[in-house]
Amino acid sequence: VIEVVVPEMEEIMEPVIDIFVPELVAEVIEIVEPVAAPEIDEVVEKVVEKEFGLTCDVDWQEYDEMCYQHFDFPGVSQTHDDAAQGCGSIQSKLAHVTSQGIHDFLIDTFEFDITYGPWIAGTDVAREERWVYEFAEELLYFNWADDVNTADEDCLHIREGIWNIIDCDGVEWDGFVEGYICEKAMKWVWV
Repeated sequence: VIEVVVPEMEEIMEPVIDIFVPELVAEVIEIVEPVAAPEIDEVVEKVVEKEFGLTCDVDWQEYDEMCYQHFDFPGVSQTHDDAAQGCGSIQSKLAHVTSQGIHDFLIDTFEFDITYGPWIAGTDVAREERWVYEFAEELLYFNWADDVNTADEDCLHIREGIWNIIDCDGVEWDGFVEGYICEKAMKWVWV
């Protein structure tokens, strides 16, 4: 049930109820345009606040209005491209670790092999020492190990709680990267 501020608008609002939030707001504004502006704002606020909410899919974890999930395939080596495609196949992308808060959240939330750890977004394949996410968006936050040599290898993963770089095939001298972390925006749902 929608709370409507202007009584005569209840009949006008009924056909709009099943529309997704951005479309709903635009539709409400279009329908009630003849009504005074303060009343429009009140109607839109009531509809959005009372009927919709942001959430993550089942088994995804929320942090700072994003959803994250760790996918692990014990004993299976995957390339950085495999990981990116895996995330893409579920309408997400490899996790962009853009702050210490996100990094700590991922470490604290997901259980993964501390030694080999999962893939995260970040590569310098296109140009050595220029670390980017997909679409050439530059990394502005880094959490490198003290002794990491960023000139030798090209793809990012978390190893022993910090960032490590490795060949994008995922194979290290003592093992291989296991799994990956995906992220996607929270979605609007009826509440």
